[in-house]
Amino acid sequence: MAKDVKLKEQPSIQARLIAFVTLVVTVGFWSQGTDPFNLPKLVVLVIGASALLGSAAPSVIKIKVPSRIRLEVLAIALFVLALLNSFLFSGAPKLQMFFGTYARNTGMLNYLALVTMFYFALQLQSRVDFEKVLKYFLISFGLVVTVSILEASGVNIQKVSLIFKGSLIGTFGNPNFISAYLGMCGTVLFALILGWRERLLKRSLLLIPFVISALLILRSNSRQGLVVLLGGCAFIGFFYLILQVKRRTLWIPYLATTSVVSIISIVGVFNKGPLAEIIYKSSIGFRGEYWKAGIAMFKEKPLTGVGLNSYGDWYRTLRSDSALVSPGPEVFTNTAHNVYIDFAAMGGAPLILAFLFIVFLTFRSARQFIDRSREFDPVFFAFLGAWIVYLVQALISIDQIGLAIWGWVLSGIIIAYNRANLIKLESAQIKNQETGKKVKDAELIPASTLLSIIAGMLLGLGLVFPLYKSDLDVRKAYDSTSAELLIEAAGQWPTNTYKSANIAGLLINNNLKPQSLDVARKGLEDNPRSFDLWKLIYLNDSAPVAERKTALSKMKELDPKNPSVIAGVVRE
Repeated sequence: MAKDVKLKEQPSIQARLIAFVTLVVTVGFWSQGTDPFNLPKLVVLVIGASALLGSAAPSVIKIKVPSRIRLEVLAIALFVLALLNSFLFSGAPKLQMFFGTYARNTGMLNYLALVTMFYFALQLQSRVDFEKVLKYFLISFGLVVTVSILEASGVNIQKVSLIFKGSLIGTFGNPNFISAYLGMCGTVLFALILGWRERLLKRSLLLIPFVISALLILRSNSRQGLVVLLGGCAFIGFFYLILQVKRRTLWIPYLATTSVVSIISIVGVFNKGPLAEIIYKSSIGFRGEYWKAGIAMFKEKPLTGVGLNSYGDWYRTLRSDSALVSPGPEVFTNTAHNVYIDFAAMGGAPLILAFLFIVFLTFRSARQFIDRSREFDPVFFAFLGAWIVYLVQALISIDQIGLAIWGWVLSGIIIAYNRANLIKLESAQIKNQETGKKVKDAELIPASTLLSIIAGMLLGLGLVFPLYKSDLDVRKAYDSTSAELLIEAAGQWPTNTYKSANIAGLLINNNLKPQSLDVARKGLEDNPRSFDLWKLIYLNDSAPVAERKTALSKMKELDPKNPSVIAGVVRE
């Protein structure tokens, strides 16, 4: 006899995929290739985003855009068009723009995958969807903490050369990135500590991972994590006072205190005030020069930018005179260390405006949710606090894939969370007239969808496999010290400037000058703005004198303010 059966609501396929992909991208690294952190994250991101596209393939005939996200889809379309605009018209090397520069990999492929993650995060609807993502966020935090503690204890689980002596790199490869990520996680934990609807004793257990995150930030020797953690907690605390404590008498002193501390901290960033010794680092001063160069690139090409991931090709040309003093004439960077300036520099006004439009839509949704809130929602404010931390650290950092994926996913989740009717979703229950087998079927992924997901993953794998194989072959060539393997690896598709310059340098250092010259020439065919490749030809006395003079002339064109370059001569 049939009877009503109450089934536990299950997260959507898209929520499960988003949660799993963000976790693996955050935690993922490998030691087999030359890039242990960024390339594996890109590989997982692209395969995961392709799987999400595959999950929607069975319903692709319904091309109608849901009315509830039409503005967001417009923002996505504008962002993709801005990427294409830079890709087609900036004049930068196409392979470099598509796959990204070595050890960054933040080219067009990366941003198409990120915007795909954002699109599917927009469509999450149920409470269990959001809780699934939050759960995996916390799991990824736990795994990153485990790796970091092992690293701090002297266990090199990453099996890489630890160039940041005395600091932590975790699963991100850089102290600044792991520090910012831990600041994001600490903010999430603080929101849950304040608002989790459990007994105080149970909530207080979250203080343990919160303290661990703070201690690991200190151990990383990167101050930006501490700054964003304090700022994130202050942000969360303010809304907790408004929505939960609801004592107006506390608002003014809280705002006054946090404002004073914020001002002193900002002043300290610029080596002023009482906190200067604690907050200021010389690298912050360097960033100011990197920002100025990025702004100069935007002014040079305001409509297309200098090209996706092509900041490094223009830095020497457009850096200011003061950059020759500090950080110095020989210091080079391939990013502005500011996500917003990077967007403006590499994609011009269309790209930065499209990105800011997405940020605006997220802020608008957050404000709408807060305006109608009657109490503090810890899940929402955990997401919002983490996203705010991402935006703040983006002012002084790089769009590292392990951080960027959370920035884009959280943006979509905040918009989706605002749209969902949470009260109805929490009380809704799936009803079914069948028992036993039907309950099990309700939790299964349809075969057609599963096949589409697998097809999507294979498509994503096809896109990134050449990059992965090339990196493995380069590592094999380095380890073998075989000139033949090195030369073969230099020309292997997809080529990149760093690979060509590094291999050409190894060859010339081993007195294989004709082979080095050949590699440098081929590298310049792909990227004629490579200062390093022109320099290798200039230094190679096996090159014809006329070619070396041309190389020196190009060096002066690409680095017009460097005294050592200006003074260069070619002896016949």
